[in-house]
Amino acid sequence: MNQSNRSGSRRRSVIVGGGLAGLRATEELRKRGYDGKIAIVSSESRLPYDKPPLSKALLLGATTPEQIAYRSESFYRDHDVDLYLSHRASELRVRERVLVAGGASIGFDDLLICTGSTPRPLPLKSNLSGIHTVGTIDDSLKLRAALAKGSPRVVILGAGFIGAEVASSARSLGLETTIVNLAATPLERAVGPQMGAQLSALHSDHGVALLCGLTIAELYGTERVEEILLSDGQRIACDVLVVGVGSTPNIDWLAGSDLTLTGGIACDAALAAGPPGIYAAGDVAYWPNAMFGRSMRCEQWTNAAEQGRHVARNIMAGYEARTPFVGSNYFWSDQYGHRIQFAGSEMADEVRVVKGSFESRRFLACYRKGDVLCGALALDESKDLMLAKVLIERQTRWDHACAALTKGVGKVANDCLDEV
Repeated sequence: MNQSNRSGSRRRSVIVGGGLAGLRATEELRKRGYDGKIAIVSSESRLPYDKPPLSKALLLGATTPEQIAYRSESFYRDHDVDLYLSHRASELRVRERVLVAGGASIGFDDLLICTGSTPRPLPLKSNLSGIHTVGTIDDSLKLRAALAKGSPRVVILGAGFIGAEVASSARSLGLETTIVNLAATPLERAVGPQMGAQLSALHSDHGVALLCGLTIAELYGTERVEEILLSDGQRIACDVLVVGVGSTPNIDWLAGSDLTLTGGIACDAALAAGPPGIYAAGDVAYWPNAMFGRSMRCEQWTNAAEQGRHVARNIMAGYEARTPFVGSNYFWSDQYGHRIQFAGSEMADEVRVVKGSFESRRFLACYRKGDVLCGALALDESKDLMLAKVLIERQTRWDHACAALTKGVGKVANDCLDEV
């Protein structure tokens, strides 16, 4: 790839967003010999950091903000990366090839948009304190301080992965914890209704009250939240309210940019966002995933990392030689000392447990679409889940996949893999 632009100066790749996708793109560009300029533009004042610990290790004080930074400042210096921290993107001038952020106008030849997402706020107006979301290090530190004050009664709105992980952390501190979830089944959108119902048993196992099919109707208190009125008329005492009702991709600043916004940034299969040299990755990218035959947007750690690397490879190859990104939607969650893992699609014709059982709280479940293995869910069966992930990516026939996964990881499973 010619790493000079038309004017003969060094080519410049600008990454807007200081998260995992942008960091992995940076690493991949330098690894592959890209000698153009690289700039990372982030709205946060901190260096790019790992977000899964926000609801777990950092929240519990088991790690520090410095320890969850992906790289030290020397990495960016040694790899000739310009950092624009505390620069919130506000405008994209596609025709001029200029990004406006924090008052600065930053020119680019190639642009990767990976601005992530922001937790949705409480769907009620309230001036009371004691209401928290978990989206940044500062959010996590504020919630940690609140959980350390006396023995607060914790209520979590939303039984998704963030809500469940915060509940797990709160219970490990011995705190009275209640989850309120609007849907009838937790995690239905992530793992489907059947498996979501089974995973919800982890909450009751550990003394967490799970109230489904309800929402918060009103908050009461003087300066801080003290009590919650639910939609069925129940009242619950509450000192700390954590809102975990999903997130919104950070794309509002792109209005008027000529990019197509459809609940994310509409991309082609190669993650190109329309105009040559402009890409999206991570939470904001909405792209046609050939593995599942549908367009999708993934807010998963692994997806962000893989898409960031893929965009870097496409930048190196050039716009005309770009290749499609195909992802298997792998993610995990640590709750109550258990590891939950999923790969593939939850949109299935059948779900079958092929190893272990719900009762033992250790199992592997397979998802069938037509005659193909389309997804797999594991509770404390990590090796077998990774085998399932390979089978999903190979679009393995259902009967062959179930045979391999029933036998488990080992020589017999490897023989099955060779056959499919």
